[in-house]
Amino acid sequence: MALKLEDWRAALIANNEALAKRVGEQLSRHEAQGDQLDQLVVAQAKVALGAFDALNQMIRETQPRKSYVKPALDKA
Repeated sequence: MALKLEDWRAALIANNEALAKRVGEQLSRHEAQGDQLDQLVVAQAKVALGAFDALNQMIRETQPRKSYVKPALDKA
């Protein structure tokens, strides 16, 4: 069973959000226990999570150009 583009995008976003949530929870636990160096690592990881969230937003908003969508995708 082939996934349509919208199904694929929805699945990708859902998986990305679930991963970001798990990583964020782990960072929160680690942050509560860490020293100064750990705090720096946690801060950098939170910046990376922000970029990950921005990527999810781009996936939501980006519409493929018709020239890039092959007819086979529409028939799947």
